Amino acid sequence: MRRPLLTYAVSAIVLLVSTSAWAEDLSADQIMDALRTDLPGRGERGLSIFGGEPEPPSVNLRVQFAYNEATLTDEAILTLGALGEALGSEILEGLSFEIIGHTDATGSVEYNQALSERRAQSVVGFLTDEYAVGAERLSWSGEGESRLLDIDNPESGENRRVEIRTVLSEED
Repeated sequence: MRRPLLTYAVSAIVLLVSTSAWAEDLSADQIMDALRTDLPGRGERGLSIFGGEPEPPSVNLRVQFAYNEATLTDEAILTLGALGEALGSEILEGLSFEIIGHTDATGSVEYNQALSERRAQSVVGFLTDEYAVGAERLSWSGEGESRLLDIDNPESGENRRVEIRTVLSEED
């Protein structure tokens, strides 16, 4: 079944306007657009209508790992290839990023925290080794199961993800 062109256009606009994108199969250009700080409303510090600091640009990627492991699967390598290309672009040159691992709620809180950290480290290692992204541009952390995307279904695969967040400098 073919989707109407309008559906694709609306999807592209939503991705470009949003400072936090979610996707399984984003291209390097889409990832780059989601992480940019040079678009209107991106990376701005100061007052917020909602009473807090604006969230930095970020993108959630479904990065597949072997079950209960931090070993990247072939699917993960394809996903991270697009991320590696995006981080190597001139547009994102000079920016730093935090790689944040997330898990679902299967397993203990302590186990999931450690697993999310190992997975984030695995992604950082892949990006530095395979795409020559400077290690000084990447930091990592794990959130375990503390920030579920699908709260109503804590064991959902949607919760197992890697988030890439642009680190805002004081000048941004």
